[in-house]
Amino acid sequence: MRNRSVRKSLIYLGFTILIAWSVLLRFKNLSSNPAGLFPDEASTGYDVWCLIHHGIDQHGQRWPFFFKSFADDLAGTYRYITLPFVLIWGLTPLAVRFPAALTGVLTILFFCRAVSMRIGTIPALITAFFLATSPWHLPYCRTGQRIMLLPFALSIWLWHRHRSEPELRAPVYSLNFFILGCSVYTYVAARMVIPLLAAAVLVFDLKPSRRNNPRIPLAVLVFLIALIPLIHHAATMPDLFNLRFLQVSIFSRYPQFGDAVRAVLNNYIMHFSPDFLFMNGDRNLRHSQQGIGMLFWSQIPFLLAGLGRMVRRHSPWDCTLLVWLAVSPLPAAISVEGNPHALRSVAMLLPCMWITAEGADIFSRCFSRLSAVRVITTVSLSLALLEGCWVSYDLINRYPVYSARAWEYGTAQAIRKSFELAPEYQEIWLSSGFKGADRVVAFILKLPPREFKESGLERTPFRYRWHIPVREIITMPTAKTRLFVIRAEETVNLPDVIPPLFFPDGTPAVRFVSRHIPVTATR
Repeated sequence: MRNRSVRKSLIYLGFTILIAWSVLLRFKNLSSNPAGLFPDEASTGYDVWCLIHHGIDQHGQRWPFFFKSFADDLAGTYRYITLPFVLIWGLTPLAVRFPAALTGVLTILFFCRAVSMRIGTIPALITAFFLATSPWHLPYCRTGQRIMLLPFALSIWLWHRHRSEPELRAPVYSLNFFILGCSVYTYVAARMVIPLLAAAVLVFDLKPSRRNNPRIPLAVLVFLIALIPLIHHAATMPDLFNLRFLQVSIFSRYPQFGDAVRAVLNNYIMHFSPDFLFMNGDRNLRHSQQGIGMLFWSQIPFLLAGLGRMVRRHSPWDCTLLVWLAVSPLPAAISVEGNPHALRSVAMLLPCMWITAEGADIFSRCFSRLSAVRVITTVSLSLALLEGCWVSYDLINRYPVYSARAWEYGTAQAIRKSFELAPEYQEIWLSSGFKGADRVVAFILKLPPREFKESGLERTPFRYRWHIPVREIITMPTAKTRLFVIRAEETVNLPDVIPPLFFPDGTPAVRFVSRHIPVTATR
């Protein structure tokens, strides 16, 4: 009895340490790591600020369910979750990023609780470590974007399902499907993954009874009710609903069906390659840490053991998880952008962690009986600790330095710096090299949304034309005195009027130059 009490206390201590570690990794220097204010984050925060102070978003829509953002339509879930934090802290990067970090920590709690109820506490503890330090989870938890809402919603669904077992009565079962249906309003990839996952759940839940289960029709109805806003949006605004898909769809690049299918298969296979999973991850530094795979090398023994158990056992729940894993890369596979794509395949994360938990359960059960298992477990966990420490160190100390360019570092800093110079110039032109700079200006200056919608930046000192290179504007004659804010790599042979801004690694990031060509000079 005493040994059991000590073991239980150690497990709780382990969970406490891991949660504290996960909180540290997700909240430390949150406003400055990543080192930049990405346009998507600025657009999110600006929409929220507009709703709070004007009751409309930046496009003039009154409390919309779906928001327009650049060339995309987004469910407003993350924006409305962000609203109380903007109320508390104002329009700051911290307020925009805080919900992502918070939901990241809550994902670990809900998911590991589900693992504990279904498999056991030791597997849950091991999985908590892998999820707390996961390179597939950490970077997204520190950015003011909606990606992390999908794992969060699915972790709640898992927790509710296993909390309600073994008797999932019709009302509870329907509520579980309602939670799953609401997951489509998290991240755009969920629009494909969630219906396929729901279909798999229904099929494999119906299979054991071999007869019509009265829970199923009600669950289907409730799931469809949850999808009503999405269906209505798709029916009433099909152009906006399909806009992003048409832009990134692989079928737009490969008009021949056979070529498109081969490209999809190639993209799909990439997401199960060792290079993506264990070696280099996603090459986009906004999606992945440099030279670090999406999963740990030390997970391989647990993944293989867990996968073997699930294939051999092939229970309805095992089959559901395997289908979940299989359909998760599909949104990325049908895209032409940056495959393998860690964001669009983020739904793979939780089934990979569940399979890891199954493998950890096998090793924990055989640990005291088989010396080979003890060696493999000891080596794997020791390697996992080293990998977790390295990922943590890299995220906190190195990531904000080497990923600064990817996160558009310099845009917000240059806008604030050039605003100080505004009294000396009639216009401040921002280079088209600063992506989404108009949203960042609106974020920093807190422009009224109707003014921003109708006239852009015309009532401010700033000017921005995303489709016109700044070097063309520099050569245009004008009666106005102009300051040009350009990327350091842009070839503009003009002297700097003030010292440039530098990236965190010390290389030049932004230059401030001026040139005045009077209109009379052209006559």
